Amino acid sequence: VEKKRMTWSSRTSVLVVIFVVFFLCRETQQQETKLFPIKGRIAGVDDPSTIRVKLAGQSERETVIPLRNGSFEFKGVPSGGYFIEVLSTSYNFSSYHVMISNGKYKVKTGGNFDAYPMVIRASGTSQYYLVRPPFDISGLRNQFIMFAFIGGAVWFVSNSAGKGSGGKGMFAESLEQMKEMQKELTAEAPAASKPKTTKTPKKKPN
Repeated sequence: VEKKRMTWSSRTSVLVVIFVVFFLCRETQQQETKLFPIKGRIAGVDDPSTIRVKLAGQSERETVIPLRNGSFEFKGVPSGGYFIEVLSTSYNFSSYHVMISNGKYKVKTGGNFDAYPMVIRASGTSQYYLVRPPFDISGLRNQFIMFAFIGGAVWFVSNSAGKGSGGKGMFAESLEQMKEMQKELTAEAPAASKPKTTKTPKKKPN
């Protein structure tokens, strides 16, 4: 009889353990399949309708457009970790990490925890073009002065080198050589242009 009682009690305990494990697994599964919303608001911008809010997770990919007051919501999100990214061509935003566990939210950005629902503010403005400086004539004037200075320095150095070698500047020597060549050409030109005359012998009378 005692053996039968021990066998019955052991069977009962095994059944109780199985029932408890089944109940816990069922609760965990229901908790995992339960869906939750993720809410937030974009603040400090002129027109929130030009902004896109993107949700990224293990199996979730969704993008929403904020309302006029900047609020947004992702519906039907299961428990887990997600990244919230704000896309804009005019503003810069930090990314947010949202963790949902047992219906509780943890929001983290930049290594710090933040409140829920999220209030996302712009960290600065975006600039996709370079501002062209206005036209300044002083820059052209400075360049002209620089080129004139360089030209004068080259002329001075060349002239000084010519004077040191022969007492005359290089440019002065070149001018004198050109004048001498011109004189030689003008002197040879008349001699070449005169026609050569030949004398014919006179015939003697018979």
